[in-house]
Amino acid sequence: MNKDKLLVPAAIVFLGLSFLIGSHVLANALTDFGRRLDIETEDIGSPLRYMASELHEFRQDSTRDSETTQEKQTMYLSEAAEYLGFSFKELKFLIEEENINIPYIKINRKYVFYKESLDQWQRKIEQQEYVLE
Repeated sequence: MNKDKLLVPAAIVFLGLSFLIGSHVLANALTDFGRRLDIETEDIGSPLRYMASELHEFRQDSTRDSETTQEKQTMYLSEAAEYLGFSFKELKFLIEEENINIPYIKINRKYVFYKESLDQWQRKIEQQEYVLE
């Protein structure tokens, strides 16, 4: 019975210590982040304010970009498949087919397609006849 009464206070102490250690680790990470960006790190809020202002700028830039650019210029595999009228598996098959020559870039196991290159490829393919087996 006495063991059970000691478990709750021990758990509270353990939770408090975990909170203090986590806060210390987070404070050190933010201070280090501030030093890397040459931000004055006397108060811990400086790196946080910097990150918040960068995020705000990024959101404004992306909003501005989406307003000026109506169409996306790069696409991933699923987007390119939809754009070309193929299923995901069909486009993957065509990429692996040597004589089809779909223009793409492979970055870290992801396929990136440029809209303009796909349009040129599609015009070129329309002039030729292919039979896939």
